[in-house]
Amino acid sequence: DALFYVGETFAGESADSAAAVYQQVVKTFPNSPRAPSALYKLGLLAEQRGDKAAARTYYARVIAGYPRSDEANLARDKLQRLGR
Repeated sequence: DALFYVGETFAGESADSAAAVYQQVVKTFPNSPRAPSALYKLGLLAEQRGDKAAARTYYARVIAGYPRSDEANLARDKLQRLGR
């Protein structure tokens, strides 16, 4: 949880730093309850950068890896809006 919240802190200041921390959460703690949220936020950050392909990939990973999570539902909506 602490690492995830470090990412949250960076999100307002440095998107690149936030993305690096979220990546670390997903890689180091894939079974954490924060992992789907970290992946979803990586998708949001990719969208903000204008990288729709990366955003789609992150959203798809949320759905595939954590299909019953709240973030998976959000990711499905985002994928529909982005167009597959």
